[in-house]
Amino acid sequence: MRKALRVAAALYIAVIAASVALFFGMRSQTEKYLVNELCQIADTFKNVAETQMENKFQKLKIIADGIVLQNPDDEKEIRANLSQINVNSDGFIEIDFIMPDGEIVTDGGAGKTPTEDFSKEEYFQQVLHGTKAALRIKEDPLGVFSFAVPVVKNGSVVGVLSGTYDMALDNILSLPLLQGAGYADIMDNAGGFLVRHNGPELSGSEKTIEDLGTADSGVFEQVKQNLAGRKSGTYTFKDKSGNKMFAVYTPSEFDGWNIQCVLSASYAYERLSSVTRGPLLFFEATLFLLFALTLIMIWRTYNDHHGRGVQKERYLILEETAHDLLFKYTPQTDSFDYSYLSTDGQMVKGHYDFYLTERKFIEMIHSASCTVWEKTLTMAAARPMRTTVEFLPKNISNGCEWYLGTFQSVADESGQVINVFGRGENIHPIVETRNNAICQAAMDKMTGISNKSAVEEKIAQLLNSRGDTCCALLMIDLDDFKAINDRFGHISGDRALKNFARLLQRVFSAEDVIGRFGGDEFVVFMQNISRENVWKRVEQFRRLLAEQQKDSVFVMTCSIGILYSEKGMDSLEALLRSADDAMYHIKKNGKNGYYFLDASQCS
Repeated sequence: MRKALRVAAALYIAVIAASVALFFGMRSQTEKYLVNELCQIADTFKNVAETQMENKFQKLKIIADGIVLQNPDDEKEIRANLSQINVNSDGFIEIDFIMPDGEIVTDGGAGKTPTEDFSKEEYFQQVLHGTKAALRIKEDPLGVFSFAVPVVKNGSVVGVLSGTYDMALDNILSLPLLQGAGYADIMDNAGGFLVRHNGPELSGSEKTIEDLGTADSGVFEQVKQNLAGRKSGTYTFKDKSGNKMFAVYTPSEFDGWNIQCVLSASYAYERLSSVTRGPLLFFEATLFLLFALTLIMIWRTYNDHHGRGVQKERYLILEETAHDLLFKYTPQTDSFDYSYLSTDGQMVKGHYDFYLTERKFIEMIHSASCTVWEKTLTMAAARPMRTTVEFLPKNISNGCEWYLGTFQSVADESGQVINVFGRGENIHPIVETRNNAICQAAMDKMTGISNKSAVEEKIAQLLNSRGDTCCALLMIDLDDFKAINDRFGHISGDRALKNFARLLQRVFSAEDVIGRFGGDEFVVFMQNISRENVWKRVEQFRRLLAEQQKDSVFVMTCSIGILYSEKGMDSLEALLRSADDAMYHIKKNGKNGYYFLDASQCS
């Protein structure tokens, strides 16, 4: 009992620990997965913006190459060619051509030059050296970029082509972000916000990441250091409502610009619950099932302990009071104990070691019952069961009386049989009554031999078990028996039938099937007999029948139809029909004789 409780408690603790570990493990994995997804989204925003910038720069280079093919020294011609470019169709705000001395030859219409962040000298110096800063120069308002491409002819810079383009950063940041559960920002290297989309509103003085909420000590400072060093990273913080948030940031190729994506942790836990709902339900069902199984195990353990005590107590009471045979078999030691009260009231006890392995049971069980006794006890010792068997014990009745043995297995908690208790009850009167009833049902009451149904059943069994053995069937009919009944009376006729049946039993062996088929018709069935011996038996019977009636007031003869088969018969119906045909053959040809019919002659 205590062992079962300890096992159940250990299983409970193990399953609960596994459930908790699974939940937190899946939660951690889900958070990592979502942070990685945020990183991919931030990279997507950055790649979209950089791809658009690169496309516009390449378009500007194509226009510059076109100017080189013309005459860049003729201002009128340059102005005329530039005026033919559809600025709006290419997405440019304006396109300008600037001489090396800084003079703007033509103004694309915006009236702005990309010099707000650079002096003219610095601007052209960078352009002429082809530096990255010269190609992509930030300009107000945020999201408007100017691209500068030097125009070189015959190895000399003849001017600079400048294109101004609105990046529409707000449209880029509006790409779907995890079903609207997050938002995106563009920050400078100091953590200041340049562009925001779908993020929480901030007051005019709140312009940096510290204004988003609170974080662990040093988190925001570390983020700023990474931004200044153009490094990517992740961090967590709590917004002003106390909600946990995940954030990732990555620098773009535009110096001073960084993409940041933010996601609420509640979305991560919603994803977690949808993923873990199935496993958690499974563990809940497992816990419930384990609880139920534990209760069943405790109940069965209690019943086993209680049941074994009750069984032992009952066995002792029976041992002291019953005249029946009581026994106990222990499979682990192969030992057998028995006891019974003798007819004079004395307790008789016995013990056997190696009861089954050395077949000691043959000393107490009649040989006719040894096989069934051994088989039943072996099965009861192998698995829990209750069964009964009829047997003949030698130590009580010298093997002359039938007993009903009841076997009851008793198993331990693991299901292993530890004892087989049994009781042998004397049922000899019942068996005798049953056997007598069977005999009476199969016996012809007048003659004392088998009746028709019993004869047919016995012959059918012999054909099924030894159907290929040579056999003979005699169908015997008394000649003119009705005349004997009419002339001498039924009492004389019944006496004649009884004498006829006794003569059949005298001539034919006990192994042959002899019976009355009805009225004045009899049957004899023989197996393993030659045709010659059948003929000898029939001749002997006819001779003895004639001798029996020497001093009788009437003479009784018979007609015998004989079917003989060297290979046996498959069908009882065919056997009877053929013998009957042989008998009627002799009836039609004078009676008082016999006729052989070979099975090969039958169709």
